[in-house]
Amino acid sequence: HPRHIPTAVEMAGDVPVLRNAVFSNGVNYLHLHLALQDLPVIFCSSKTGAEIRLFHERYASHPGAPFIAENGGGVFFPRDHWDKPPGGEETGRFWKVTLGARHEQVLRVLLEAAGSVGMSVRTFSGMTPEEISRRTCLSLEEARLAGQRDFDEPFWIDGSEDRETLAAFGE
Repeated sequence: HPRHIPTAVEMAGDVPVLRNAVFSNGVNYLHLHLALQDLPVIFCSSKTGAEIRLFHERYASHPGAPFIAENGGGVFFPRDHWDKPPGGEETGRFWKVTLGARHEQVLRVLLEAAGSVGMSVRTFSGMTPEEISRRTCLSLEEARLAGQRDFDEPFWIDGSEDRETLAAFGE
């Protein structure tokens, strides 16, 4: 069974540095270099806005810096530092601007495509936080945040026959 990957946030002066077996020290050195020059770090990740928001609020070198979530599906701007951007929606302390399709549309198209080729997929939207945690090595709280999708939809292909179908696509 997968285990949670322990990550510690340590401080190097005023700058948070991530420590675990996965993150590269190059990321930490870049963050430290930008922070020492008083340049904002703009987080860009496949993680959800809910996941990045938590890290941003705790560790951003510039609280007014926006961040990009779910593989570029949207940008979040801190409301106390930005006027409402075009297309912005209020979501807690942030303006959310959708750059791609909305989550509901992505999920619908994914399920239709999978069904059209007889493939069974298991989506984050169809999983409990416990299942997401078990499949991804995220803690239960991290899994809960990872399930709060705004723009994209991670999924698994279920069943051996589906793996054979997928292998055929690669040929």
